[in-house]
Amino acid sequence: MASKTQKRVLIVDDEPIICQALKMILRYDGHRAETASGGAEALAAVEAGTYDLVFLDYQMPGMTGDKVARAIKDKAPRSPIVFVTGHLPRPKSPDVDMIIDKPFTVENIRAAMARAV
Repeated sequence: MASKTQKRVLIVDDEPIICQALKMILRYDGHRAETASGGAEALAAVEAGTYDLVFLDYQMPGMTGDKVARAIKDKAPRSPIVFVTGHLPRPKSPDVDMIIDKPFTVENIRAAMARAV
């Protein structure tokens, strides 16, 4: 299901398998997907460029997803942020536009892309 409009997406997760799975789904659909393994790497990526959407894990070592989301929104207030998390209870953050539960499906990711951009 290729996208009609290519989007630039940042995937932030400390689990490489999650990053690779999301990257494969997004690239299959025609998007440009880049990964960051944590908060500091994500903030450096946002500093260096703009993204149409950010998929962000909540529980990461060093910096939680809500802190990363706040910093991203400070630099790029129009970039939608989607938490992809297995954390319960579901985290709440005014800087996050939607939440997808882990384990996610291809349909979850596509729906988030459609809603967010």
